[in-house]
Amino acid sequence: MEPEQPVADLGQAALDFLRVDGQEVSFADGEIVVRRGDAGASFYVVMAGAVEVVLQSDEGQRLPLARLGPGTSFGEMSVLTHQPTSADVVSHGPSTVLVYPAHLLREAIERSSEVRNHILTKLINDLRRTTVDVWLFSQRSRALGGLISRTAHTGPIVAESPCMQHTAKRLREFADLAEHLLITGDHGTGKLFAARTVHEAGSRPTSPFIAADCLHLPPGEAKRVLFGTVNGNGDRGEGRKAGLQLMGAVHLAHGGTLVLQHVEGLEPEAQETLLHYLEGSLADQASRCSTRVIATTSGSLTELARDGRFLSTLASRLESRSLGIPRLRDRKRDILPLARLFLTERCQRAGGTDKQFSLSAEQAIVSVQYRHRNVAELRETVESAAFFAEDDQIRAEHIFSGPKDQTDFAEYDVTRTTVVDRLLTGPALVLGRIATFLGLMSVAVICLVEGSTPAGKLANTIGWAVWWPSLLVAFLIAGRIWCTVCPFSATGRAVSRIFCLRLVPPNWLRRNSGWLVALMFVVFIWTEKVLDMTANPAAAGTFLLALMAVVVVSSVIFDREVWCRYLCPLGGLAAGFSVAAALHLRARPEICGAKCTTHSCLKGSDRGTGCPVFHHPVYAREGHYCKLCLDCLSTCPHGATGVYLRPPLWSIWGLNDVEGGLVPCVLVVFFLALVMLASQRPGFISTPPGFTVAVALAIGSAAFMRRRLPTWLSGETEPDPAILARVSICLLVLAWGPLMAFHLEHVPGLALLRLGLDPAALPARILPLTELSVMRLLQILVVAVGAFAAALALWRTRVAFLRRGRPPMTLGWRLVQCVFVGYLVVALTLICRR
Repeated sequence: MEPEQPVADLGQAALDFLRVDGQEVSFADGEIVVRRGDAGASFYVVMAGAVEVVLQSDEGQRLPLARLGPGTSFGEMSVLTHQPTSADVVSHGPSTVLVYPAHLLREAIERSSEVRNHILTKLINDLRRTTVDVWLFSQRSRALGGLISRTAHTGPIVAESPCMQHTAKRLREFADLAEHLLITGDHGTGKLFAARTVHEAGSRPTSPFIAADCLHLPPGEAKRVLFGTVNGNGDRGEGRKAGLQLMGAVHLAHGGTLVLQHVEGLEPEAQETLLHYLEGSLADQASRCSTRVIATTSGSLTELARDGRFLSTLASRLESRSLGIPRLRDRKRDILPLARLFLTERCQRAGGTDKQFSLSAEQAIVSVQYRHRNVAELRETVESAAFFAEDDQIRAEHIFSGPKDQTDFAEYDVTRTTVVDRLLTGPALVLGRIATFLGLMSVAVICLVEGSTPAGKLANTIGWAVWWPSLLVAFLIAGRIWCTVCPFSATGRAVSRIFCLRLVPPNWLRRNSGWLVALMFVVFIWTEKVLDMTANPAAAGTFLLALMAVVVVSSVIFDREVWCRYLCPLGGLAAGFSVAAALHLRARPEICGAKCTTHSCLKGSDRGTGCPVFHHPVYAREGHYCKLCLDCLSTCPHGATGVYLRPPLWSIWGLNDVEGGLVPCVLVVFFLALVMLASQRPGFISTPPGFTVAVALAIGSAAFMRRRLPTWLSGETEPDPAILARVSICLLVLAWGPLMAFHLEHVPGLALLRLGLDPAALPARILPLTELSVMRLLQILVVAVGAFAAALALWRTRVAFLRRGRPPMTLGWRLVQCVFVGYLVVALTLICRR
């Protein structure tokens, strides 16, 4: 049979010229025309039928890249550059190809202007397409996720919990059906794992399995990437003369499975094409592919369709056969088996010593709720812990979870300023610590030795009238800035360098840290009240030296600075305020992820010791545990850490997550502030027994609120700890006012100052007063400042909840508002009625 004449821009004159020395060869279906790796031996023109450009994987699997119809030429680049061919060319059905010898092609280019113009035009078009498609190729490869090797099996399904056992059963049922499927679930629950499980449990487990992330498809390219094109222009109605058909993901997965991750991100045109494919109504070759489509989504397609953001008919089609993957916090019996599985896999990849979880580590792993990325977050937590552990045992202090710090708000890195950087990392910091140590020790010794003299009373006044108010102001503005120069911490660290047992802190200390810090704060305040330290310098000096001794003993017994991390009342109070403060230390995750392989900031190196409070600066949710020792500024070899200024209060609602370990301490301080203020008035609470009873009621109120308020705010039986953490920090900001008002009472002479009022002035006509106390005005002012800041933080926190799609329950929020107003009224009443 005479082959059909190819219709192409090659031109009849050029084709006649090539036919003189060329040879028309017929190929059967599947026969190789050109083998990958062969030297360029010929130039080819498809005369009839079609051929496919195919890549073959190491397992022998063929991946069609393009289909070339009549009139299409190929092979010129291998001939002209003397490079081996980069892919196989296989006949798609019976075909006829004109084979022109390579050694004659250069002569043909010189002798025939038609051949020369065709080759030149083709090379220019290829170059122009390449400059555009290089970027698109990288986008497509990222979108498709690559062909997953047939040997990369999913492994066993961990299903210890009843809900996951039911899910595993349904996965096996869907595998037997071999129908299109929609898998739903929160981020990181394992939807892709489930899709591959369905694929491998089906009748064709060795067939192609391709995953395409619809959120990462290049704009306007979704239909082209998934369903292919003709002539590279995305329009199957034009360009058939050239006969070039580029394959899409649905062709690459022919006979297997194509997973469309985040299907809600598909462009409208691609949604329509997908619907036609699922219905089998496509008019082109994609409709003839036997590729199973499994779509995944983290939301409700019906709701998206209701909002006009998804094709309603496609949503109905997909949701008619769907499967939900439970959240990790709903399958807690699976957490430890999964963690052990991930640890085993990590150790096998690393090829080192097998590591094991300690009991404290397992308890820490189970206590995390993994709300951000579920199983993926658990895997990252386990792998990070395995790296952080320096021996073969992973302990609780190696467990870090939650999002890394990626702020979308304006902030300024103060360490980029040369002067500030030298102050924070140079000898000036050491001199500041020495000066603070000498100052505190001088006050303590003078109070103890010269307590009855004017010098002792002056030293005691400095402690209560200057030091405490200054600390509260510093806490609200700069967080744990006092910890940077704390003489207690510096003394303990110095002694531990001489001798230290380096025992691992017990797990109960870590788990109950919030309540232990609250207890230490209560002991601090109760001792101050009962011993009347404000008027008893000797008692104050003894207390300071005793506190110093406790810190030194802790530093000698335990590894690193356990007192600062788990017990210090001042550190706990500063940690609570540090979430609202403007000053923060953090690491840049883009640098840590790209460059860091040692995590010296946590583990230490020859440049310095690791973090003394077991904190990794890249985890923002635990940023309040950072004591601003600033060691990591020098220890990090990549300069990833820095000290940042943010808008005050922003972190309360702006961070993706806030760790809730200090909530007990924060709530105890919140209620205790009113007790402290009330104890300055004559009455029952001012007596030691009355004060003790009031303190016990404050602790009970804090315990009740910690237990009940999260449920009232979220309406969930297992609420997110960050909800209570954010609200508690707002309440702590409110308590800042009464705390400041309490310590203003200790400023000598302030209570004697009065402001006279002109009887004719407006204030005197409104208030039946002839004078105002400066003390009362300042106390009202600090309470008003705290109330304003707390109200602003609460309002923005509620807005943030709404934007995240998790509005607080009305009952819980009304209760918080009532507590806020009632607290403010009580505080102002205690100040004014004195």
